[in-house]
Amino acid sequence: MNINQSIRDAKSNLKYMKAVRRRLFWLKITNLRAGFYERLCLANGYSKGNIKNLANEYGVTCEEVCEEEVMAWQS
Repeated sequence: MNINQSIRDAKSNLKYMKAVRRRLFWLKITNLRAGFYERLCLANGYSKGNIKNLANEYGVTCEEVCEEEVMAWQS
């Protein structure tokens, strides 16, 4: 990998991270009662209905379902 490729990759990653931060900020405004992990799930394509169905199925809160999902993505 040369230096130009490294610079392009860094710029691409920076644009992606800015887009994710904007999306999370927007979700924070539009979903006031959602926690951090729930907003992460919403940003990654989960719907509120899917999250609620999983929470009801397992007998836990929506935030706990999303926290487990985020932990699974990281491993």
